[in-house]
Amino acid sequence: NPGAWLFHCHIQWHLASGMALVLVEGEQQLASIVGAAVNTTVPQKTQPSTAGSGASSAGS
Repeated sequence: NPGAWLFHCHIQWHLASGMALVLVEGEQQLASIVGAAVNTTVPQKTQPSTAGSGASSAGS
């Protein structure tokens, strides 16, 4: 299910203090979908949330 998905806490003061993030799933598929729909591309310089942690970003 490619897309940019908002992930957030449902406690209002948590959300207001920045406890939210955007997950990008299926980056290559999303790039082709977005590019076709609005004649643009997803930025090439996206960084997995695992960057710098030593964890694998394979499959994300």
